[in-house]
This record gives sequence, structure tokens and C-alpha cells, in this order.
Amino acid sequence: MANDEFYTPKRVYEVIKNWAVERYSLEGREIVRPFFKGADYKRANYPKGCIVIDNPPFSIGGEIIDFYLEKGIDFFLFYQTQKGLNLLRKREDKISFIASGARVKYDNQDNTIATSFITNLETENLLHVACDLTEEIRCANTSIQEG
Repeated sequence: MANDEFYTPKRVYEVIKNWAVERYSLEGREIVRPFFKGADYKRANYPKGCIVIDNPPFSIGGEIIDFYLEKGIDFFLFYQTQKGLNLLRKREDKISFIASGARVKYDNQDNTIATSFITNLETENLLHVACDLTEEIRCANTSIQEG
């Protein structure tokens, strides 16, 4: 497996989580983050009605999405922009691509990574361009670099 453990800065994660909660009216739903060092997402606890908002290993993204679709688990997942578009082509009737022009500086990476999102919550659009989310991520990245 590729070394794609990208640790999301807390401020960036909060911006993305809050955007998803507001856009998809997720207030009150339990948010699950099953992707951390040593974790097995297949064995994680997924309470009824939960939503996964997290940054999975990109190298097994297709496998992860198929698992969530099969289990009926809602998700909003970080995804490398280029790889996400390829993934969408294979599952376009079940998932949507949230395009972002954001480049995220993950805690354990030297370079920024073009980051977009894959979800099964976007029922009206196959593709959604989230300019507002892009700007919010840019601001969070800037505040991290300045702080």
C-alpha cells in the first residue's frame, strides 16, 4: 500500500466538517472518524444514522467507498482531486464529486495536496463545485501557516 497517511490539521478538518454539516443538514447526527494510524475501518463502530467525515487512505478509496455503499453508511470523504474524478466514473450513479480548488497542507507532508471530496449525500448533482468551501480551506491553511 502506498504511504498515503495524510494527517489533517484540526482547523482544516473543522472547516470541512462544518461545511458538510451545514450543506447536508447533518446537525445532531453522530460523526465518525475511523481513519487513524492502526485503525481498521471495517471494524469501526458505525452507529445507526451516523455520517463518516474523514480523510481515508487514498490508495484504497474505492474499496472504502464500496464498503460504505454496501453497508448503507453515509460518508463525506476527503479525496485527491485527480483520483476522485477517476473513482466517480466507476460509481457515478451512487456517489458525487465535490470539486474544490483547495490545496491542503497536511501535518505530515511537505507539499500541499489538491483535495476534493466524495460523498453519497449529494443527491441532486453528480458534480458540485464548492467555491465557498475552497475559500474556507484556503483561509484555514493560511491561519495555520501564520500561527
